[in-house]
Amino acid sequence: MQAQTDFGGFGVGAEHTWSLLATLNYAFSDHLSTSAGYKMLDVDYDKSGHVFDIRLSGLVAGLTYRL
Repeated sequence: MQAQTDFGGFGVGAEHTWSLLATLNYAFSDHLSTSAGYKMLDVDYDKSGHVFDIRLSGLVAGLTYRL
């Protein structure tokens, strides 16, 4: 299992922005692994009348091959 998060903005560019990612990972071998999980991204931006306040979320999947 892997989890990561980040926070940003603080009035520089966006008022705030954050994301959260959690995945379950499985290694088939030293060279091949897969992951599946969930990600959420939130952005609150308001400058000169342009407003972008959104939260996106959904499933993620990945496949990694290492040489």
